[in-house]
Amino acid sequence: MKYDTGTGLLAGVRSGMGLTILPGFIADREPDLIRCIPPRSDDTTGLWLLTHERLRHVPRVRLVLDFLAKELTRLARDH
Repeated sequence: MKYDTGTGLLAGVRSGMGLTILPGFIADREPDLIRCIPPRSDDTTGLWLLTHERLRHVPRVRLVLDFLAKELTRLARDH
C-alpha cells in the first residue's frame, strides 16, 4: 500500500496496517504511537511549500506561507 501524505500514513498506522516512517512533528503528537527506531541524523529530506507563481506575493497567501515556514522550521529544530 502506498500513501503520499503524512496524514494518510498516520491513518494507516492507526488502523493497524503496520509500521511507517512519519515526520516527528506528526508522530510526536500521537500518544498511542511507539517509536521503533531512533531518528536518522543524516536525514536531509525537506518539506516544500508550494503555490502558484502569481499568488506567492498576494498578502494573504504570503502570510500563510511565512507562518507555515516559521512554525515548521521551529518544529523541526525542536526535534
